[in-house]
Amino acid sequence: MIEALFNQPNYLAAKKTLDAVVMRQQAIANNIANLETPGYKRVDLAPSFQTQLEQACASGDPQQINSLEPTLSVDTTAVSSSRDGNTVHL
Repeated sequence: MIEALFNQPNYLAAKKTLDAVVMRQQAIANNIANLETPGYKRVDLAPSFQTQLEQACASGDPQQINSLEPTLSVDTTAVSSSRDGNTVHL
């Protein structure tokens, strides 16, 4: 009975959103830790995750929502402001 509660699409969507928030926080911590590393490229949550989550929620399929995994990717919009090639800006 309680298992049915944890398989509701709204619960799963909230859980995946929190997973994404945790991953983004780790990316921010990583970026700050590498602030002065030459050539380091800033990472962030993959922009496709939000679209995938919205599509999965619209479908209402718990298995589709549960199969989503947030991932990190290099932020291609970040540009280096110094000669060392690091794209992290505090």
